[in-house]
Amino acid sequence: MKNRLLIPSIIGVAVAAMSFPGCAVLNQTIDDPTAVSTTAVEDVDKDFDLGTTQDKTYTNDFFGLSVTVAGDWKLLSESEISSITSNVQSNISDQAIKDAIDAGETQFIMYANKEDKTENVNVTVQKLPYSTSADAGFDINKYVDSSVEQSKELLPKNGFEELDVQKTTVTFLAEDVPAIRIKAKYKGNDIYETQVYSFKGSYVASITATSSGSDNTLNSLGVFKRI
Repeated sequence: MKNRLLIPSIIGVAVAAMSFPGCAVLNQTIDDPTAVSTTAVEDVDKDFDLGTTQDKTYTNDFFGLSVTVAGDWKLLSESEISSITSNVQSNISDQAIKDAIDAGETQFIMYANKEDKTENVNVTVQKLPYSTSADAGFDINKYVDSSVEQSKELLPKNGFEELDVQKTTVTFLAEDVPAIRIKAKYKGNDIYETQVYSFKGSYVASITATSSGSDNTLNSLGVFKRI
C-alpha cells in the first residue's frame, strides 16, 4: 500500500454524505505491563503490517483477517479517505504511517463505504505501550469497558445526540467477542455503530461498522473472514 495518510486522532471522524464517526479507540491501564518480556512482544510486533488492498479485497496477514466488499461498496483510496476525515496531509508513505502508529497515533488502514453513503466499515490501528497478552495482565473486557465510558464522553462533543452506548457480545470471525454497540442521532439521522477489536502484540485493530436509517452493522462485520 502506497501513499497512505496520517490521522493523529483519538476519534477518527468520517464525514460522508451522511456524516458519522468511524471509530473510538481508547487506552487501558494494566497492573503489570512487564509480565511479558519486551523481547517476546517485539518478536510479535516486528511482523506488523498495514495490510494490502486489491480490487475489492482488503487483507491483513498480521491480524489474520480479510474482507471482500460487495458490488455496491467501494474500498476508498487514500485521497478519498483524506477528504472525509478532514485530514490535510496526503502522500504519506507506509513507513510514515507505521512510525505514526508506533508513536501512539491512531491510523486508518482500511475504509469502505456503500455507494449510497448509508453504510461504512473501517479498520484503525493503535499501538499500546504494553502487550495485549493475557499473560501480561491485559484484560479485553476492561479495555472495552473503558472504551464505552470514553465514547459516552467524547461522542456528544462530536455532534451526537440521544446517545446510547452499550457493551455487548457479537460473533466476529466465528468467535463470540466483546463489542460496543452505539445508537444515536447525528444531524437528525438515526446512526448505528458496532465496534469489535483484534489484539496482537502491542497493537489493537478496531473494526467498526456504521449504518444510518437502519442497523445493518452486524451484516457488515459478518463479511470479514479469518485467514
